[in-house]
Amino acid sequence: MSSEYRLSVSHSDTSLAEEHGAVGALLEANYERRETAAAETTDARLELSGLLLRGQAAAMEVSLMARKAGISRDTAHRILKEAGSMSWPRKQKWASEVLAHIPGGSYEQNEFRMFVNMLLLKALGSNPEDVPRSVEGVLNNATETMRTTARKPDFQPIFDSKVLHLPWPA
Repeated sequence: MSSEYRLSVSHSDTSLAEEHGAVGALLEANYERRETAAAETTDARLELSGLLLRGQAAAMEVSLMARKAGISRDTAHRILKEAGSMSWPRKQKWASEVLAHIPGGSYEQNEFRMFVNMLLLKALGSNPEDVPRSVEGVLNNATETMRTTARKPDFQPIFDSKVLHLPWPA
């Protein structure tokens, strides 16, 4: 009888060790899956925020955007409000990313870059007034400012067209 007992104890210890290993691996896999899902959710929320800002820049009605996004109008308004409140360092960093696509060089081109930077920071503020909340809109506004205020009626900006595809920050 004692040999049977040893056999079952030995078998039980082996089963427990195997189960510990199996459960441990499953817990790690579950953790990785949850981390991936959380990252995807964060990315989707940032994308939604950017899309709402883009829609706002295109003068879309908030109720229409909310309906198409499958969220409430109040949620869309809250996201838009939160998206408009970036920290100053984050605004500067994003403006620098845009400006990286606009070469300097001549006095006029550097002046254009200055106007773009100023308009980007204004558009990202809580009171953008009439500054559009899109990269293309800011570039158009800066070009017009160069032609009128800076008195360079023939000014043609130089920039990498990839800048036009940068999403508005969330």
